Amino acid sequence: EAIGEGVTHLQVGDRVWAFSSFTFGNQASTFQTHTLASAVSVQRLPSNITLEEGATIGLGSGSAAAGLLVNLGLSVPSSDPAPKDEIIVVWGASSSVGSYSVQIAHLLGYRVFATSAPKFFDAIKEIGAEKVFDYRSPDVVDQIKSAANDKIFAVLDAISDKETIEKSAEILGKGKLVTSLPSDIKIPDIEISMFW
Repeated sequence: EAIGEGVTHLQVGDRVWAFSSFTFGNQASTFQTHTLASAVSVQRLPSNITLEEGATIGLGSGSAAAGLLVNLGLSVPSSDPAPKDEIIVVWGASSSVGSYSVQIAHLLGYRVFATSAPKFFDAIKEIGAEKVFDYRSPDVVDQIKSAANDKIFAVLDAISDKETIEKSAEILGKGKLVTSLPSDIKIPDIEISMFW
């Protein structure tokens, strides 16, 4: 265990999380006891976050950011974004990628609607969702469309099976649907792309 020359924001023994990179080849793989990482991609893990929770930060936040910033072409969030009267719907908001998508979309100034199981509603609202809907409700699509009043800008589907993609597309009507898994589903008037 060591810290590279010139790294001043970390000390040996710190609990950290990092974005994995292929820059160092297999030495940067994350399923091993020791790994290499660029100093800029490593940050201290807050004491209230377990190592298991910290292991999701890089992939979850990176995928969410890619979906919003790359796939949808949105601007990098500012510290004080102008509120937008457009809605981004996050299907599967209690998942790792889903919860980061809610937070980033909210930080970008968008109104956020989300789906999850009811036991997660309060937690998802705390991280930025304006409204949360039970994904198991037979009329969830109609509930979301009614509440959105034609202001849906995009949908991010963090689950991305056939059923959720079809429901997400129905919510959207036309426009951009970002999925967390690859799909060969084609839907008229819907531009489907995978995070990244």
